[in-house]
Amino acid sequence: MNITKKRMISTFLLLIMGIFSLFPSSVYANTSQSSTSSALTFQYPTPTAASWKQFKSHIDMVQSCQIPDNVLHAMSTDQLIEATLNYPLFMDIYAYDTTQDGFNAVAQQFNGIKELLQRQDAGSKLLDVYKKMKVTTDKQKNSDNLFRLAYIEVLLGQNDIINKLSTAESQGLNNAVQEKYTEKKAQSDIYGTTVSTFYDVQAKVNRSSAIVPNTTSSYVYTPRGTAVPVQVLGELLS
Repeated sequence: MNITKKRMISTFLLLIMGIFSLFPSSVYANTSQSSTSSALTFQYPTPTAASWKQFKSHIDMVQSCQIPDNVLHAMSTDQLIEATLNYPLFMDIYAYDTTQDGFNAVAQQFNGIKELLQRQDAGSKLLDVYKKMKVTTDKQKNSDNLFRLAYIEVLLGQNDIINKLSTAESQGLNNAVQEKYTEKKAQSDIYGTTVSTFYDVQAKVNRSSAIVPNTTSSYVYTPRGTAVPVQVLGELLS
């Protein structure tokens, strides 16, 4: 990585620190005990400008956000998904040439993602969460939803996750992604380049161009002039 690119990334990460100061802190896991159950949880450092001034570098931030092993392995997959989507440094994925390059880097740094990718039920659990997510039409009220939707699409775009899905679940994922892509495209002024996150990630993972399907129908004609309906895959993303 050349010096110019390093400086760009450093500048971007400083901007991220500033953005964090605009959001309230969240408790991503709740430590509670009762006579019938015990839930292990984890709370990230409060992402405010004041509390993060103690960190001297990005490495300090990364280390402060690691989930203790005893908590990590005891978390249910649902809890782990929530913790991952709320990871304060997930936005680092946008500091690289491509979103997938960024995800690869973040996944190496954060033990929550590493653990999630190893869970056998991660695919089905992520799909359940994804299907329930709504595409926002108001960026002022739902900016957090915008990023969470992009993050979960990045996760679902990993072959480590897709390979854990059943045939029926894979079809369900394709349908859900296509539906949300269509909805986000109608709100492109809000979602910008994140409209096609899943397709972009899959293209990078599989080293191909991203073909975004749509529901447009068309016809081809046989040599005898018979019209045959076909499904048009749609636009090629460069």
